[in-house]
Amino acid sequence: PGVRETVAELQKRGYSLAVLSNKTETTTKKIIDAYFPDRPFSVVWGNNGVRPLKPAPDAGYLLLDQLRCRP
Repeated sequence: PGVRETVAELQKRGYSLAVLSNKTETTTKKIIDAYFPDRPFSVVWGNNGVRPLKPAPDAGYLLLDQLRCRP
């Protein structure tokens, strides 16, 4: 409860939003499309077989670089 409202508020405040999941990239995008059809996320990444999986921080750092954000 409240996730959509929280995401909408963060977007309204100008935050860069992204999703990083260990699910396959295809599955991750299907889930996000189902729950957020307006796709308020700049980046949606799942397991693509190349990026390291969580809990390793590597993919998170790559995602932050993609968003041009500092950790």
